[in-house]
Amino acid sequence: MRISFLVSIFLYLYDRFGFNILIKFVCKSFLLKLNKLYLIFLYSFKTSYSNKAFNLNGCSKLFEYNSENKNKVYKTFSYIKDNYSFIGNRLVNFESVGEDKYKWTKNNINSANRKFVNKKLKRFFNKNHYLNNKTLMWNYDCIRKYRWKNSSNSSLTNIEYDRLLDVKIPWEISRLQFLTTILLFSKENHLRKDRKQNYLYVKYHVLDFILSNPPMFGINWKSPMEVSIRGSNIAVITDILFHEKFLNNEEANLLFNSINDHMMFVKNNLEWSYLSRSNHYLSNIIGLIVMSYFLPKDEENKKILSFAFNQLFNEIDYQFENDGGSIEGSTSYHVFSNEMILIGIYFYKKIGFFEDSNKDSLGSIFNKIDEILNNSKKISPSYEKSMLLKLSKINYFSSKCIRNNDVLLQIGDNDSGCFFPFNIYQILGEKKYLHRVLSLPNFKIPFYTFLKHNGKPYNSNKNFLIINNNLNDFIKLRENATNSRKKSFFIKFTRKIDTSNIQLDFFRKFGLVSFRNKDMSLFVVCKKHSNYFNSGHKHNDNLSIDLVVNKTAIITDPGSFCYTSNLNLRSAYRNSMSHFTPRTKSMELTESRNLTFYLENEFNADCEYLDNLNFLGSIKYKKTNIFRWIRIDENGLFIKDLAENEDLSDYKVFKNNKKVSSSYGVLSSESIINKEIFKF
Repeated sequence: MRISFLVSIFLYLYDRFGFNILIKFVCKSFLLKLNKLYLIFLYSFKTSYSNKAFNLNGCSKLFEYNSENKNKVYKTFSYIKDNYSFIGNRLVNFESVGEDKYKWTKNNINSANRKFVNKKLKRFFNKNHYLNNKTLMWNYDCIRKYRWKNSSNSSLTNIEYDRLLDVKIPWEISRLQFLTTILLFSKENHLRKDRKQNYLYVKYHVLDFILSNPPMFGINWKSPMEVSIRGSNIAVITDILFHEKFLNNEEANLLFNSINDHMMFVKNNLEWSYLSRSNHYLSNIIGLIVMSYFLPKDEENKKILSFAFNQLFNEIDYQFENDGGSIEGSTSYHVFSNEMILIGIYFYKKIGFFEDSNKDSLGSIFNKIDEILNNSKKISPSYEKSMLLKLSKINYFSSKCIRNNDVLLQIGDNDSGCFFPFNIYQILGEKKYLHRVLSLPNFKIPFYTFLKHNGKPYNSNKNFLIINNNLNDFIKLRENATNSRKKSFFIKFTRKIDTSNIQLDFFRKFGLVSFRNKDMSLFVVCKKHSNYFNSGHKHNDNLSIDLVVNKTAIITDPGSFCYTSNLNLRSAYRNSMSHFTPRTKSMELTESRNLTFYLENEFNADCEYLDNLNFLGSIKYKKTNIFRWIRIDENGLFIKDLAENEDLSDYKVFKNNKKVSSSYGVLSSESIINKEIFKF
């Protein structure tokens, strides 16, 4: 599989970019690997921590953190600390009491970093600190009770596939967003009585993380995306603690150096590719903006900020379709990327764009910056204007990713993550929140003033075109089909709905049709185009539907549940057997199995007819044509499926007993099909 995958990469590069780019790609890949080997050798003898002397008063304040919500009463700090959860896990599951830190350091920190770590431990923590306080295991899968070692260089640290170990668990806790939440919660509620306790809790945990996870070592330095998010959250934490005078100079300098280590790691390991770019690269760019803006200014920081602003606009251009939808084909990742863009735009508007021509000097043979800039557009006033218009479309799309029961619409994968914790009062489970804010224009988010810069709402119906009327042809075709090639369903509503005010949105490029009013939400997946290298978070769900009526879910997209830990489960949640969609047996047999982040056969769909009450879509695959007609009535939903040249397969979703994954790593009590209402 690996050889065929590499061959497909080479062929794609050659066909799209030509021989020269293919050679550049091969040479650059070789040089990057050579540089990694050099760094592995270097940091076997030298500490990987930077130790610059920063001008501590030269940092820039990131946000205005005070909320406009002055009168609301919230939970206590201890409640947040004891109940905060992420992807199905709570902080208490990672606690270790009375651990001998020096013994742990000897066994888990490489010799070149051990002296530095032990010196700082003695400076920042008294001998009773680890005996009397609960510390956290940052590299721990609390479900499988497995702890990764931090003594190996991250380049040599492998992510195990299909061994039930889930690397996202240590990655999520190591984003340190729970510390950001505690700090923001404390400022929001003006808890003068508990503030010292809260701030000390955050300070000692962030210092402990830094000293337990040397730069470029262990599982928490494996992914540049994770480094980007964590480095940015450390910047927010440092911003608050420093300006609240809860750091001495030595503590502040260690935090500033850690942010610098995170920034330089991201700069030298950008997740940019000729093949595709995704939310990973976008997180790299936003991380560079946040960290370079916050750190005391020097020439390199200015170059990095200029480079990152340039890439922000280029990625708005590249990663989003003209209808505002993400090229990744996932509503959850769309919302995640939208959040990151708004953070970047906040800083862009805060300081105004400056084009630093010297940013080109950031490039070297051992990073990708030269290649990136050679394949990027320069920002002009007209380009900026067009990208900000696209941003309003992106915001509009996010505002429509809410089902009638106020739950996030999960088309494709959902990692349940965020860049910064938008909603500091949502401490249980799903962290994505932007879609709710954008759907409620008057809602105020504490401290996130950048939403004031989101531009005018974009109405996608302005340029909406009714599809040519192929409905009558389909009806005639269906009348003549044999029973084995057609199937009808009727979902009876518990009470009548008003069909006169249904709002229709068709995000044609993304491939999503939305029918909604106060009584219902109906979403239909209709993806026409696919790109193998952009399919990492898509599911085999074309022509599937998601239906909620009167706040009750009837048909629910199953979510994604897991990634690398269990490839069979990963495949089960991605394939058509977990979605209410028509297929034939030959199509089911050719579906991808266990390709963790790619889809070989996505079965492209097309919209044949569309109005406020009707949808007709088709899939054409080899000699087989499949059609689905959906008609909305005040009493219920009519669905009529048809296959040409081949019998329809059984709808295996009805026999699928798996529960809906309401967020990553979490199973709800809800079934994909609500069999009490949908009687088939």
